[in-house]
Amino acid sequence: MTYKELLIQKLQNGQMAFREVKDQYRADKDVALAAVKINTLNFLMVDSALKDDKEFMTEVLKLNKKFVMNIGPTLRNDKDFMLFAIGINPAAEKYVGNALKADKDFAMAAYEKNHLSSDHFDESLKSDEKFVLESLRNGHDGFRFASDEIKNNRAFVKRATSEKGFWLESVGEKLRGDKEIVLAAVKNYAANLKGASDELKDDKDVALAAAKAGSAALSYVSDRLKTDKDVLLAAVSHEDEALLGVSKKMRADKDIALTAIKFNAANMRHVDNTLRSNKQFVLDAMKLNPKCYDYLLPQLKDNKDVWKIYSEYLHSSK
Repeated sequence: MTYKELLIQKLQNGQMAFREVKDQYRADKDVALAAVKINTLNFLMVDSALKDDKEFMTEVLKLNKKFVMNIGPTLRNDKDFMLFAIGINPAAEKYVGNALKADKDFAMAAYEKNHLSSDHFDESLKSDEKFVLESLRNGHDGFRFASDEIKNNRAFVKRATSEKGFWLESVGEKLRGDKEIVLAAVKNYAANLKGASDELKDDKDVALAAAKAGSAALSYVSDRLKTDKDVLLAAVSHEDEALLGVSKKMRADKDIALTAIKFNAANMRHVDNTLRSNKQFVLDAMKLNPKCYDYLLPQLKDNKDVWKIYSEYLHSSK
């Protein structure tokens, strides 16, 4: 048995404390790791050179993720290791080396894992159009960390509106009042209307474009357009329970209610009761979407004309 092996055995058996170990063995990877496994606080007494040893620090962080603050200066610029460290403990982002902060591949890999905060990106990346665009293409809100210059670059913002990570709220205030840009943004994603200026939220062209893209638009259009029939008809023409976002008054509009039911039978339960209890309305709704039978008022489910439509549907669907 070598002296090193004997030393490790004594540490493991409690016959010796790590503080009693000579300096040369505190710098020995095997001895130091054995000591840290016995008590992670022993890490505070290992030789500083080991804090830059990739294999040693990998094992240490597996034992205690708080030691990310003790990663050595060389390892802080090791791409693979710092991605591992951030995965173990997101707080490691604070200790990423300056050279690595400016590395596009590292920043994107860390950002995609939702670990690296954009606050820790190098300033050069925040002003890099290609990097911001790549983050948008990967589904991240690249404008959130982009420089003011990029956020207010009309040509760049216009080009970026079709990317899946584009979020209108994150671009410059002036551009959120630019009708052409807002139209492009809401056509891609209805909820982008949230970031539009108040003036454009009250613009019927913009509201219609957003409503055609999704019923979420109804949460952000102006109060005036919340009762605009054209906007509402567009908004309820989607396969969700869009009628939930419609005012009580407009839920009593026959055209709006029937359109919503046509696309999703469950909208029947959100129709105003004056229509739900109206036999002719129910018959019209059943002809458009017989599945709405499940959401009818009990007294109309037993109606012979209603049942006839439903039974014919059941028979045809077998």
